[in-house]
Amino acid sequence: MFFLKLLLFQVRLSVFLHHLILLELLLLLLLLLLLLLLLLRLLRIIPIFLSKRTGWHSKKHYK
Repeated sequence: MFFLKLLLFQVRLSVFLHHLILLELLLLLLLLLLLLLLLLRLLRIIPIFLSKRTGWHSKKHYK
């Protein structure tokens, strides 16, 4: 009986840890997506700053 309880506890623990690992992976994926979005934003913003400072693009480009 005690052995069965121990086994059940171990199974529960392993399942719980498995779920934790999955959650951590999901969180990591979300963080990576956020970082990618930030990078894309920066890559979009930087040329605008450069063009405003150096006057690369004509104003027709922004209409």
